[in-house]
Amino acid sequence: MRERQAEQTRAAVVDAARSLFVDRGYAATSIDDIAATAQVARRTVYAIGGKPELLKLAYDTAIAGDHDEIAMADRPAAARIRDEADPVAALHLYLDMALGIQARVASIHVALRAAVGDERVRELYDHIQDSRAVVSRRVVDALVARGAPITQPATAGDLLWLLNDPGLYHALVHDRGWSEERMAAWLHATAEQQLLDDGAGRAPG
Repeated sequence: MRERQAEQTRAAVVDAARSLFVDRGYAATSIDDIAATAQVARRTVYAIGGKPELLKLAYDTAIAGDHDEIAMADRPAAARIRDEADPVAALHLYLDMALGIQARVASIHVALRAAVGDERVRELYDHIQDSRAVVSRRVVDALVARGAPITQPATAGDLLWLLNDPGLYHALVHDRGWSEERMAAWLHATAEQQLLDDGAGRAPG
């Protein structure tokens, strides 16, 4: 029972931190604000982490969509991508998964990006950007291994990294008012046009 209560408290603190970071900004949010919003003591918040740790936890749980400690690679959506033999179909499954992540992460991503003047936040931001680049390249390499018509994997990896940027989702959906359906249609069409070299589109050099 105590373990379950601890998990619930941790989730409440992380959710409160994410909400405040998005609404007020990282710099304007204090540990006392987080404690008050989560309805816990200040020391309880610090037991989970300081602001940089809470920002990372807020980002990680937004990626996952829950507080379960299950890696994205071990989740059903990732398994469906691995099981799909057709490389183009696998690309579209990956884009669907990426869109879901972007929708959850976009706001906290923008809040994080706005706070990179803090050295610890800059380190986290750079790590996130680098990690997304690594994942994007692995996805492209996996598609090539399955026979996807990608003649320039390095360029395709960079383009997929760009298309997967939550800031891009935020700009088009939150700032420009695109519907999620329009965003999805554009992302699928653009990714196929820019990444694949099959006669319909040419991956740029």
